[in-house]
Amino acid sequence: MKTAPQINALLIRPQYSFNIGSCVRALANNTSTNLHIIDPQCELGVHFRKGAAGAQDFAKKVKIYSSFEDFFKEQTNPLLIAMTRRHGKRRQALSLDECFERVQESEEFISSAQKLFLVFGQEDHGLSQEDILQTHISCFLPLNGPFQSLNLSQAVLLATFLFQKKINEFFDKPELRIQMKPKEALQEDALDFFPDQSFKTWLKFCGFSFDKSKNNIYTTLKSMLMRSIPTQKEMKNFESAMQQSMKKNPKQY
Repeated sequence: MKTAPQINALLIRPQYSFNIGSCVRALANNTSTNLHIIDPQCELGVHFRKGAAGAQDFAKKVKIYSSFEDFFKEQTNPLLIAMTRRHGKRRQALSLDECFERVQESEEFISSAQKLFLVFGQEDHGLSQEDILQTHISCFLPLNGPFQSLNLSQAVLLATFLFQKKINEFFDKPELRIQMKPKEALQEDALDFFPDQSFKTWLKFCGFSFDKSKNNIYTTLKSMLMRSIPTQKEMKNFESAMQQSMKKNPKQY
């Protein structure tokens, strides 16, 4: 029987050490949840320890990275969910229920090897568009009041609690695992951002022909690339690399 994925909280450039300590204290109530930080904008000193209060043992386990690049070097095949208050035409985000329904259809999610990271932005400005491009899917929390704003540690506590509750409910019902869709929903989302035309142009530039056979170099490589469920940022980098190679070597092929 497969076990539930591990939930982690990932803070992006947090500004206030007491807030970070409060996040540690909040997460200490869920022993399976760990705190990770990318590029903290403050020292984790006295105020950090005060915020953590009695959760000092958990404070010692906080993992810090210098950048997303550093994070991806250490974390293998993470599933990143951006937690954002802002959503609309320019920033697509799902409700928590919609997000979990989408995520649980991924075969890779239902695996103890898959790490789930809930990603939170700075206290003052939240996640930037650049940050969100590093993630796989965006989600907003269900808030009923008119204020619609939480302290960072409150958001971390609420999000991890609700996701853990959803995961527990899912794994307590074996019949749901049997009904999983065979096609991964996250791969379908990634296909929306795949630079298809650029990829075809680049393959032709390299001298490949793929018009006649269904199992050609185009379908084979695209299938291989999509198995990793690349983020929007990785898609853009891939397209940029293809375009640069054609510009630098116009007569090579």
